[in-house]
Amino acid sequence: MMSYAVLLVLFLAIGGSLAMLPPSTLGLFPLVLRPKAAAESFLTLARLVANMTLAGVPRVGESCQEAMLAALSNPFGTSVSTNLIMLSGKKMNDLGDYEACKKATGSYYVLMTLAAGLSVSYGACLPKACKIKDLDALKPMLKSMMKSASPLPLTTELDIQFYNLKKTNAKFAKPTFGYTLVLLISAGLLGVILFATVVEYLAGSPNAPPMKVLNCFSLIKNIKSLYNTENKLDPNLEVLNGIRVLSMVWIILGHAYSLEVTSRLYNITDLTDSLINDFSMVFVKLGTLAVDVFFFLSGFLAALQFSKVFEHGAGVGAVLLCFLKRYIRLLPIHGLAILYIIYLQVTVKDEPFMAEVMQFKKTCEDKWYHNLLYVSNFMSGMNTCVPWSWYIMNDMQFYILAPLFVLPFYYFSQIVGLLTLGALAVASIVTQCAIMFANDLNSSVSKPSGGDYGTLYYVKPYCRVLPYLVGILLYFVYSEYKKKEDESAPSSPLRKVALAISNKPSLHYVLYILGIGLLLHPIYPKYFLDTSPNSWGQGFATFQEISYRPLFVLGISCIILPTLLGKGTVIGVILGHRVFNPISKVTYALYMMHPMLLMFRLFYTMNGHCFANLQVMGMFFDTLFAGLLLSFLVTLVYESPVMQLMRLFCDSRAPAKEKEIEEKTEPMLAGETKAATAAGEQ
Repeated sequence: MMSYAVLLVLFLAIGGSLAMLPPSTLGLFPLVLRPKAAAESFLTLARLVANMTLAGVPRVGESCQEAMLAALSNPFGTSVSTNLIMLSGKKMNDLGDYEACKKATGSYYVLMTLAAGLSVSYGACLPKACKIKDLDALKPMLKSMMKSASPLPLTTELDIQFYNLKKTNAKFAKPTFGYTLVLLISAGLLGVILFATVVEYLAGSPNAPPMKVLNCFSLIKNIKSLYNTENKLDPNLEVLNGIRVLSMVWIILGHAYSLEVTSRLYNITDLTDSLINDFSMVFVKLGTLAVDVFFFLSGFLAALQFSKVFEHGAGVGAVLLCFLKRYIRLLPIHGLAILYIIYLQVTVKDEPFMAEVMQFKKTCEDKWYHNLLYVSNFMSGMNTCVPWSWYIMNDMQFYILAPLFVLPFYYFSQIVGLLTLGALAVASIVTQCAIMFANDLNSSVSKPSGGDYGTLYYVKPYCRVLPYLVGILLYFVYSEYKKKEDESAPSSPLRKVALAISNKPSLHYVLYILGIGLLLHPIYPKYFLDTSPNSWGQGFATFQEISYRPLFVLGISCIILPTLLGKGTVIGVILGHRVFNPISKVTYALYMMHPMLLMFRLFYTMNGHCFANLQVMGMFFDTLFAGLLLSFLVTLVYESPVMQLMRLFCDSRAPAKEKEIEEKTEPMLAGETKAATAAGEQ
């Protein structure tokens, strides 16, 4: 009912008031807007519109009023009035007939978007006499109407925009210089890759330095590297690959549903009801935990890398070189995502949502350097270029600080190192409590927060660091076990724990039971917080928000710890299977590429659609498999050549110690850098 009222308000307010229309006209609206509706339904709508006190609506231009009144007074008498009614959207997220409205005489197409967490759109075919400035005068009334009838609490300020798509699409109809340049560079890169591949196929791997540079672009060399399953450091670490891949699948599933929430649904209330009341949807809503698993893995592998650096006595130069390599590794695909949003996605033009595509483009044009400096989660919050790159911002910030987290274990003592991690954890918990209480924040889908949960809490590193610290702690338990045969190494608390777990099979089962309990513990609190948000105070919501992320990754630690300590388990066999190895090396590309596939479906559509779980699952599998293919391609074309060049350049100049560190840690760290989120926000 609310959907039709919006259309009526838009049309009738432009005309001036209900009283200005002939009585015979009112009887035609049910036939035009909703052929099966009874007159009683329309009278209900009329009362709703009347309650909006149309007399107080700011006046639009006289020419617009006259054109609208003429059309509404005789809905079927002229081509313009037919366009006005028949070609406009008649329900929530109904875009009308975009193509027919463009071709019709005397009218033009306007897209109205209403956004406040959820996004709602209407397409209206209006007389040409009505300008965007006329429609802007109606925003206060429409905001009041939407707030009173929204199916979910509005978590942010309601934003209403009107777009003249003829002007928007015409402005960007021609390819830009940047678009042409990106295509030329990509074509040139593909040419080099094909040439290098042919050379290696005919002549084998070259030895001359110039040819070695060319060989870095060879598909043969890079495919072999991608499918190399050898781990020179420790085969037990392969279990991390399975965790990484499964977490990436979970992220894609969560993004498929979150994009569905923001897409143009006719039955948005069915989706919101499912998200709140359907118990099976808890698994989807907890998909943000997959990002915390990535933080956990990053903490473990960063501790591994910098431990090798400190153990070999390398100095500040080696640490800075690690930072540089990390930046260069992430740059090709990160940069490609930015270039796509700025230059490439606008080439699919002349669609109803082109105006929203241009908003993404403008955000990237204004804020791209925030991403390349890895500060966008502080500078822009969720309104940033490549919104799902917030995870990479946090991960890079943690990586830069990781040497400070690891250093106390080597230059002081294990006790000092543990106290350092504990102090950081306490500081994070206190900070999170302060932010949650000060802004009345919560992550419930059925209860509005006092502030912007995403910008104030979700993307900030001091609120997301706990899983990273758990990963570092797990590494030092693992590393102490690896020193068990080193008689010169002093005894330590973590070594006693590691040896006790390794030597007592009964403790393995205790860890499995504890781990499963920790993995399952967020389910019921999350469900109850969403279904009965007012039954729980802010204290419980804050406790749940702060605790369930680190406890979840602690559960993963309990389950994989026996495998890391050299005890073969079914879990180790499954998660450490070599099939996960090549996929784990493209998870970074998959993370960066899959939202683009989902956004393509969201933006480049001619109308809304109905929500259905089977449809979302189909979209999830489509995105997963198409994303995997695209990720392998992007990795081989853009990332692998850069990594090979970097490896060639560093090997020719690095001291022997740094070469040894690189040789041992590179296989695992190459996969780790490819595990970079998201969300999409989630």
